[in-house]
Amino acid sequence: MRITARPLGRLLFAAAAWASIARGPLSAQSRPTPSAAPLPAGSAALRPDSVLTPPGGPKLIRLTAPGSGLTTMRLSVRMDEMPAEAGAGQILLMLGLERARAAASPVGARIEGTRTPWGIAYTVVGSSDDFDYLAYVLREAVAEPKLDRVDLERARTRVREAADHARETGAGRLGAELRSAAIPGSLALVGTPESLEGLSATSMRDLWSRTHRRERMSVVVVGAEPLELVLAALKDIGARGRAPLPPTGKAEITHTTKVEVLRHWYGEAWVAGDVRDPKAAVLAGLVASRMRDTKSDIQTNVEVWDVGRARVLAITGAAYPAGAAALRLRVSGALAETAAKLAPDEIGPAVAALRFDLLSSARTPWGLAELVGRYHDATGSADAAYQHVADLERIDLAVMRAYLQELQKRGPARAEIRP
Repeated sequence: MRITARPLGRLLFAAAAWASIARGPLSAQSRPTPSAAPLPAGSAALRPDSVLTPPGGPKLIRLTAPGSGLTTMRLSVRMDEMPAEAGAGQILLMLGLERARAAASPVGARIEGTRTPWGIAYTVVGSSDDFDYLAYVLREAVAEPKLDRVDLERARTRVREAADHARETGAGRLGAELRSAAIPGSLALVGTPESLEGLSATSMRDLWSRTHRRERMSVVVVGAEPLELVLAALKDIGARGRAPLPPTGKAEITHTTKVEVLRHWYGEAWVAGDVRDPKAAVLAGLVASRMRDTKSDIQTNVEVWDVGRARVLAITGAAYPAGAAALRLRVSGALAETAAKLAPDEIGPAVAALRFDLLSSARTPWGLAELVGRYHDATGSADAAYQHVADLERIDLAVMRAYLQELQKRGPARAEIRP
């Protein structure tokens, strides 16, 4: 999740004035009282209609989108890479997405895939009349990869280029170092040059066989199809037989990419709870708003990262060498300044902005499947997205002050990139 320094008001209010101009002056209008409902009406869409957990998997979660002639299915695979396998999940995703897109084209279905902090997820969207074919597309996405040498090398090259692109920039290197400092032992989803180079067809096949099993899969369905029908359509999915053991070796780092930067980069990061806790995102909005309102030539960003099961709040910035000292002061003082100046009238707008972002992301069937599926992947709970919004509504000034005190007491991890 990225919190950009945009005006919170743009997300919250659309004002309309109604007045009669036939006779007399306009009268002043009082501010409407915000709804005190325990949960906004739109959050009900995040609560699954039914959940089916058959022995041996996959877990099925169904939601409905009334009036839609489309069916959306999001299939996720829980994946735990070992250090020597870092980046292999991204390669499996690319290969699976190529197969699925080729399968989806005859019926015009849309298929997307993403590498999450918890595994791989594929989402297919198409006409409800083509349900059987949509299920076939998902089966193709998670089928055993053929691992042709040319295809494997092409996918490895693409992942390596993406990893190099991130590492060769100041922002990318700073982010990687902050993640490692905040969550020691965490692996980069795109791997390292050494881990990518060490991957073979055998190790890729072993990872697929170990992770792409029915009991490690979950499917979010947004449509009218009964879950029993979905289960029958996916009965042959996943690897079978005995799972291979994970590799125990490490991909030793043999070289470090030199980052050529003109500016000074500095960042601090706090372990800010887990994915269930919305306070980190609310705080990110508050800090970003305050930093935006302070005029400065220093570029700053406030982000919330999901790293495994943890949520990390990161404040980063960049400045030319003459402003390096001011950069450090600005970044390192951001949390303390927010705590000192936090006012009651800031909490409501920050909560409302986050609520708007969450509910608007679920306004389409595929957005709904992504939001519910992502929170399920992170927590194992089918109604985690709904509960997240419920927890959001309980945040007030006292809660945020206590949260800020906890983070300040814990202290940040730090990283720095010098020109």
